[in-house]
Amino acid sequence: MNNKNKFTDDYKKEIVKLITELGKKTTDVARDIGVIPTTIRRWVKQYSL
Repeated sequence: MNNKNKFTDDYKKEIVKLITELGKKTTDVARDIGVIPTTIRRWVKQYSL
């Protein structure tokens, strides 16, 4: 069984908003939700148009 966290697109978009609109630090948000900062940066790149 796969133990990776599965986050919905809507959840990822909300996380991206924390970074892009509210100015939260990528490392802080990543730590809070239990992923590595690279994952957050990838989401920002993916969902920021």
